[in-house]
Amino acid sequence: MQIQTYVYDEENQPQLLHQAHQVRLQGGFSNAEGFLTIQTATKHLSTEHAPDELHTLWQSIVDGFAECIERGTAERYFPNTPVMIKMEKQRARTIRCTIDEQTVEAEMNLWMGALYEAGIAWCDWLNTHTHSAIASNLHTQLEQLKKTTI
Repeated sequence: MQIQTYVYDEENQPQLLHQAHQVRLQGGFSNAEGFLTIQTATKHLSTEHAPDELHTLWQSIVDGFAECIERGTAERYFPNTPVMIKMEKQRARTIRCTIDEQTVEAEMNLWMGALYEAGIAWCDWLNTHTHSAIASNLHTQLEQLKKTTI
């Protein structure tokens, strides 16, 4: 399973996060616009149809995952859009994620690994460009979530 973050550059072209270090971004750094992709061996899900401020999108997904772990299900709307993300436990250790009508399903440990790796990369990138508390808070939340799911 893999989660990738894309940011829009000043020409409105999507750039993979790790390739966007020297790119001037549309909207400035603290409200970088873009989307996420979530990919398993057989499925590909993208939030591209609902680009928004990436830090808010990331926070919504991490909050939804945490709530799903705790309660078995979670529903969140993307900020400023009618697009919903839904996460639900399917079996003891499997989580299904649905965004609009796209669905991916994976084992919880694979979700956590991909979410942690991509989320920390996002936090590091955001912190490098903004030195904001947004990255610090999300980083802490990801660390705690990883400890509780292992």
